[in-house]
Amino acid sequence: MRLAGILNRTADDATNRRDRTKGMNPIGTHFFASYSRKDELVVRQLLKLVTVSGGFAFLDQDGIVPGADWRSTLVGAIAEADALLVFWSTNASRSTWVRREWQLGLELQKRVIPVQLDSTPMPRQLSWLQAIDLRVLVPIQGMVHKSAYYSLLKKWEPEVQEMILRMATTKLTDELLAFSDN
Repeated sequence: MRLAGILNRTADDATNRRDRTKGMNPIGTHFFASYSRKDELVVRQLLKLVTVSGGFAFLDQDGIVPGADWRSTLVGAIAEADALLVFWSTNASRSTWVRREWQLGLELQKRVIPVQLDSTPMPRQLSWLQAIDLRVLVPIQGMVHKSAYYSLLKKWEPEVQEMILRMATTKLTDELLAFSDN
């Protein structure tokens, strides 16, 4: 009896793994965005790409109505999501809520997609997941103190700032579409 239970559990685990490795098409996909509020400007720009691609992105700032229990709203949004986009950065690594969100996503066997915004090492549980690597699009951030990066970014012309965001969104689109090709 004990062996049968182990075999059934192993078969269920294999099925769940297969389901999580199937390709994902962003069209019609409901994503939950897990991020640090300190990265909100970049995250909002990247999430525009998801909606332009026909997907839906739950962002706490926009998805929680005034007076609602925000904790239960977040849990419900994660449970209803097809996948979580975990925007990983130094700021995210310091956020208790970002950690709680991706851990709940893993517990609920959701597809968790790390999006690396900088070179901050990911926790072990995320490091084995294929990430969307946007670090190359912000190379200064990995080499110079963040305050210097932001101060330099502010000095650039608005067209240059827009170009960087366009490059990041193009890369994110390509990587999200690659999930549907697998």
